[in-house]
Amino acid sequence: MNPALITTFARNADATLQGLGGPLTRIRVGAPDLTLRGILRTELAPVGEFGERMEQRHTLTVAASADLKIGDTVLTAVPAATYLVAQAQSNNGFIAVYALRTPG
Repeated sequence: MNPALITTFARNADATLQGLGGPLTRIRVGAPDLTLRGILRTELAPVGEFGERMEQRHTLTVAASADLKIGDTVLTAVPAATYLVAQAQSNNGFIAVYALRTPG
């Protein structure tokens, strides 16, 4: 693979998240807090055998270089909220998407 092309993709992914994403703070046990930018999505999804209930689902899109791990805590400033990284949904090496859950 062309290293210059990979660098271009990584730079563009970071620039897109800088422009579209909001400020976040990642908290990991045994590591310093990290400030990053990401896109938080909340949507309703049907659950149950027949889709009889709607459940709120949260996902976070960040640059893959943010290196989030399952169990990390993510804080948002506006609106103030706390989420736990629950599952990695996709990571193409440039952009990573994680499923979040609210603590409790």
